[in-house]
Order: sequence, then C-alpha cells, then structure tokens
Amino acid sequence: RAVYDFAFRNWSRGLLWASGVTVEVHGTGHLTGGSRIFVGNHVSRFDVLALAARLRHISFVAKAELSRIPFFGRAAGAIGTIYIERQQSRSSINSLRKAAAQIGDGTSVVMFPEGGRSPSYALRPFKKGPFVLAISAGVPIVPTIIRGTLEVHPKGEWRVRRGHVDIHFLEPVPVAGLTYEDRD
Repeated sequence: RAVYDFAFRNWSRGLLWASGVTVEVHGTGHLTGGSRIFVGNHVSRFDVLALAARLRHISFVAKAELSRIPFFGRAAGAIGTIYIERQQSRSSINSLRKAAAQIGDGTSVVMFPEGGRSPSYALRPFKKGPFVLAISAGVPIVPTIIRGTLEVHPKGEWRVRRGHVDIHFLEPVPVAGLTYEDRD
C-alpha cells in the first residue's frame, strides 16, 4: 500500500506541475490524529489531484462507472479507490463496509457528499454515505473546501488552464456517541 500511496501522490504532483497548477493548503493542524473522513466540494477532476498531492494514506470513494474506464479503473482500484454502485443500496452498504475496514487499517477516506461534480461552487444536497461511514467507523469528519479547480478545469471541458488552488481543512467534526439515526 505504501508504494501505491507514494506513486499516486507523486503522479498527482507531477500532473499539477505539468498543468501549471499550484496548490496551497490551509488548516494543516486539522490533519493530525489518525484516520479521518475528508468531506469536500467537487467541481473538477483536479479536486482529486490536489487532495492526492497533499494528503497521505488516503483512499477515495468513487462511482462504480469509473472502474470500467480502461487502464484508469484498474489503476485507481490498485491504489485503494472504493467504488460505489450508487443505484444499488446493498452494494453501496458493502462498499462503505470496505471503506470502514480500510479506516481500521489506518487509512483516511476522501468522499464528495454531493454525489458528483457540480458546475459551480454552490453546494448541492449531500448524500448520507460519508456521515454513515464516519459514525460506523468512529472517526471524525474533516470538512474540506477546495477553491480554484473550477477555473483550472471545469466540468465538461477538456482544456486545462494554469491556476492556483486553495484547500481549506476545517475543524474536525467528532462523531463519538452518535448513532445511525444521527446521520442527518
């Protein structure tokens, strides 16, 4: 796993550098203390690259359709990406159990609770999966704000522009003592 983590982080850094994208991280004090679930907005493919370049020992949760992309699907699976069949609740629950097991092994998980990329920075309604996972795994949620990726590579465009990305890690939200009924 350490080799894949190292390769993914450096591959992400290389792509950001080649694209002329700089990343600045704020709130690094909220990154210590074990496994976490990072929950952030999602407007661009560069959100994943920016987070992967700066975080260590992470797995992403992604829609299962990505697993069927030649080469990419296998590569993402090899680095620990957890795929979710969004239309099948039983499969989604099994995927969340797999994520909880990875958290138990010391890995943090990145999830985008809006369920897909948004065309703007305005937040859409959240899915409950990240919060169910945090409660079942007993790890805090770190709210994460990513700004600048929409200008670098908006949804639906192929062109990548040079730019600056800011990642803000906010104060962790503890889940100790919460139950499934508290997921909202």
